[in-house]
Amino acid sequence: MNAASVGGWMHYGDKRVNRVIDFKKLFFVMVLGVIALSFGLNYLAFQSTSPLFWLSSTVFALSLIPNVMNIFKIEDQWLFWIVYNVVQLAKALTQGNFANVGKYLYYIANSSVAYPVWRAKRQNNKL
Repeated sequence: MNAASVGGWMHYGDKRVNRVIDFKKLFFVMVLGVIALSFGLNYLAFQSTSPLFWLSSTVFALSLIPNVMNIFKIEDQWLFWIVYNVVQLAKALTQGNFANVGKYLYYIANSSVAYPVWRAKRQNNKL
């Protein structure tokens, strides 16, 4: 995933930031592929469809979607990261894992700041 991101960033350069609508059909196929990959890999691991399988598969898909979006420098990935981090924050709170609570609060703040920065960069480059 990291190698693909480096390749994508080299392709799009330092100044270009994309939107989901720039990839219309490809984005839909990407999301379906990521969801299929997530559920497929978790089924291989769990060998059943227990509640933990459904939760793990969903959370894994939530993290893979913005990772794939990062390959294409899609600014909307930050919205997906916010959703993912809120889900992880809720999980950490229910587990009483306060180290992760702090971590995911930081990640939510980071994603909340990164989205408008990327948006401004995209808008400035279209002028």
